[in-house]
Amino acid sequence: MSDAVPAVEKDITKKKKKSKSTTLKYGSYLHKIFKGRKPELSIGKEAMELTHGLILHLEEKLTDKAFELGKVDKKMTLSERHVHGAARIALPMALSERACKEGHLALVRFRAAESAPTAA
Repeated sequence: MSDAVPAVEKDITKKKKKSKSTTLKYGSYLHKIFKGRKPELSIGKEAMELTHGLILHLEEKLTDKAFELGKVDKKMTLSERHVHGAARIALPMALSERACKEGHLALVRFRAAESAPTAA
């Protein structure tokens, strides 16, 4: 007699993968900024959603302008100059100057960190 163990049928069901949200969420970054400036204050959910919507609108507006400037220059890739020009066009004077200055400093820091040798 052979004591064969019957094959156990596994219930094979495909699990649906949750699709990732394609929109960026700036909530955690906003919360860090607000807590860094005024730790005793908090921001409500509706105010956070409103601020998030404002950021998304500005991002879309700036990218559209930057792509338009890239098309005028007949370039396939955006450069610092295109983004700088888009900020000058889309934002008010004082805000565009501040944005351009901060963007330039961020690029300088990035390039410095990129060229620095890594200690392994």
